[in-house]
Amino acid sequence: MIEIARQHADQFANLLIRGADYNRLQAEYGAFDQAWHPAARLFAEGPYSNRMLYVVNSINQLDNTFHAEMHFEQANSYNRNQVAKLADELAGLTAQLVRENRYGGIALDERGRRYPGILAQSANSFQNTVRRDGDYDDVARSFQQVDSAWANLSSSLYQTPNFGLQNWQTGRRIFQVMHDLRDELTVAPTNQPHNDLAQIVDQLQVESQRILQLTREQNNRRAAYAAWAFAQDCQDLSIAISSGYGSFHRQIPQTLSAWSEIRQLLDGQQFVQPIQIVERNLRVLESLNK
Repeated sequence: MIEIARQHADQFANLLIRGADYNRLQAEYGAFDQAWHPAARLFAEGPYSNRMLYVVNSINQLDNTFHAEMHFEQANSYNRNQVAKLADELAGLTAQLVRENRYGGIALDERGRRYPGILAQSANSFQNTVRRDGDYDDVARSFQQVDSAWANLSSSLYQTPNFGLQNWQTGRRIFQVMHDLRDELTVAPTNQPHNDLAQIVDQLQVESQRILQLTREQNNRRAAYAAWAFAQDCQDLSIAISSGYGSFHRQIPQTLSAWSEIRQLLDGQQFVQPIQIVERNLRVLESLNK
């Protein structure tokens, strides 16, 4: 496989120098990919020297760059140093999670008690993949396993009565690291409606518009204005989350303040459900900002 990959790499380089058309370049590079990626995984799994792994990782980095610069579809470019740092942090946090679970520090039912161990195992595997392989497809695939394990754990936790992130520092830190890794790898999150930030913001936007409409129907100008301000802040949350985690955190206090203004003005059975949904989501955001 290595020799085949080398031949296709040489041919690709010659085509590039001669100014071949895009389709020929893409086809030749695709042939290189088919030979190189299986070989790279073999190197990542075997007991090879640091020098050999450095060469493999360097080729993977060039591979990512070519895909990004020439808009090939098989891989994406990412900041490997930053992802490696986050992967190390995640492995440490999930190990801490296992210890907390062992000593009864997490309120999980019998089925849920196995989730921290599964999450820790997938985090360790992800860490090794980033450090020893680095190929985007392999890293993204490994991260999806972590994301799925985290979704199962968090879903089990949120089914526990009176559970919140406020006093669970390890969980809050994992939440942030997972979010940052999704940003770095540009992967969509596994469906986890209870704790995914984008899902929370979407729900807040929907319910804020619902509350705004209800206050307008009551002809309560003061409440309608406060509801409009809250809806605007929920919209700003959506903008902030796309700008980065720091911007998102700075917007949270303003949104909480706007809710405190409108909350005292809402009166009537029609507000019960939207209030419950808004306050459940705002509690999660508030816990992340402490």
